[in-house]
Amino acid sequence: MLEYYKQYLCQLFQCVEIKQIVFFSHLYISLMCKKT
Repeated sequence: MLEYYKQYLCQLFQCVEIKQIVFFSHLYISLMCKKT
């Protein structure tokens, strides 16, 4: 049970990280585009 819970948490954090990375990369790209 504990093992399953840890796995679930890991997947959740990975998902959040990926979303943040995508968000920040979009933000960065839009900022770069505005500068030019």
